[in-house]
Amino acid sequence: MIDIFQLQAKLSLEEYWKPYKGISIHQLSGEGNLVSSLSLADMFSPEGERLNIPLQLEPGLYCISIHFIDGSFLRIVGEKETESYNPNTMANNLNVIIYPVPIQENYFNMNLQATENLEFNYTLYDFNGNRIYNTKVFIKEGESASIDIKPEGGIPVGYLINVFHFSDDSQLSILTVKSAQ
Repeated sequence: MIDIFQLQAKLSLEEYWKPYKGISIHQLSGEGNLVSSLSLADMFSPEGERLNIPLQLEPGLYCISIHFIDGSFLRIVGEKETESYNPNTMANNLNVIIYPVPIQENYFNMNLQATENLEFNYTLYDFNGNRIYNTKVFIKEGESASIDIKPEGGIPVGYLINVFHFSDDSQLSILTVKSAQ
């Protein structure tokens, strides 16, 4: 469960905090579906008291967008992990090296090594949660693969989120960055 008001308290301490009008939450682990959209009326009573909003989120990667009154917004990408750690997930059987660091062109490479047969979906997101690239990968146990990632529309400057989603619903997320040339 996520506490939107813990998020509000955290943001109120930051220099960019401004009055907001709502919050939306998108799940990035799947198709980027909207999970919840909350207005001020959803979060506060007419008397201004905070309402309890229990949001049940499945483990995965999420983008929380805070919509400010002036029309601007702030996006925060985070992962809700499972309550217990299971070392026997498929995600724990993949070793990934992404290079070059930082990314400087509109492509980069990944070296993948598997300690068991693995089939997974690889998705690259920009820091705003927009899907840039997606492919399905299969690697046999003990083998390695070098994959060139070259999205048709290029790669934007900034932080990038690399998500490897496996058939057992485990996932591996790696943050990379593309620098300005």
